[in-house]
Amino acid sequence: MGKVRTSRVKRVARQVLSIHGASASTDFQQNKQLVESVLKGNISKSFVNKVAGYITSLQTSGVRRAEEERGTGLNLSASSQPRDDEY
Repeated sequence: MGKVRTSRVKRVARQVLSIHGASASTDFQQNKQLVESVLKGNISKSFVNKVAGYITSLQTSGVRRAEEERGTGLNLSASSQPRDDEY
């Protein structure tokens, strides 16, 4: 089962990505600093962490998708895996 994120976390993360998308990375700590710099004011630490984590997951899924399109990602199709039925 995946993690459940509220629509507020998703909306804020998409807004941060639309404005500062080039600054976002696959590193959580860098994304956390980015979110803290963008969201100024009385924002809770847990909310910043949730938004930064969602941005990180979006960025890593984008990297995986790009690797699959280029063919440089892991290829775990059934034909490439060794068979266990031969003893």
